[in-house]
Amino acid sequence: CVGCVWFGVFTHNLSIDEEMVPYFGRHSCKMFIRGKPVRFGFKLWCLTSENGYLFQFFPYGGASTKRVEGLPLGSEVVLNLLENVENPSFHKVFFDNFFTSYNLLVMLKEKGYFATGTVRENRISNCKLKSVKLLGKECKGTFDFAFDKNNEICVVRWHDNSVVTIMTNVGKIEPLVIGKRYNRKEKKLSMFSNQTPNTPK
Repeated sequence: CVGCVWFGVFTHNLSIDEEMVPYFGRHSCKMFIRGKPVRFGFKLWCLTSENGYLFQFFPYGGASTKRVEGLPLGSEVVLNLLENVENPSFHKVFFDNFFTSYNLLVMLKEKGYFATGTVRENRISNCKLKSVKLLGKECKGTFDFAFDKNNEICVVRWHDNSVVTIMTNVGKIEPLVIGKRYNRKEKKLSMFSNQTPNTPK
C-alpha cells in the first residue's frame, strides 16, 4: 500500500497489529476469529502511528500463504511491514505477544530498530524469570527481570491486575516508579510500590 507512505513514516512511535475488515460474503481469504468484535472478514496486518494513521498494510491469506522458511509468522509480518521505514533509529516499534520473541528483538536490534512488546512465556529464550503462577501469588507491584548483556535484551515480569511480561531491546529496568491501580476491594485508586526483584541474570 504505497499510497499510505506517500509522505514517509513521520511519527516516532509505531504500532504493529492486526485489523479485521468486516465481510460476510464468500471468499477464500475470509477469516473467522472467535471472540473478536468483528468475527468475519479479511484480516490485515497493519503498521500505524500512535494516533492510528495507517502507513502500511497487507492481507493475510491463511495457512496456504507462501512463507519464509524457518521464520515464525509474527516475525515475518513485523519485518515485512518495516521494510519501508527509511530511518529505523528514528522510531520505536510496539506490538503484542503474537509477534514478540527473543529472536525477533535481536534481529530488529541488528537492523537498528528499537522494539518493545508483551511476550509469551515460551518465547523468552533462556531468560529465567519467576513463573507466572508464582508471581501471581505475590503482592501487586512485585516483579522479576532478566537482562541479556550480549544482545542487550531486557525481559520484565510483574504483578499488575494480572501478571504481565514484556521484552525490549531499548530499555533497562530503571527508572522504577510508583504505580496507581484501581483497588476492587476498596473501590478506589490506590498506590503501590515495586517490590525488590531477583538478582539480574
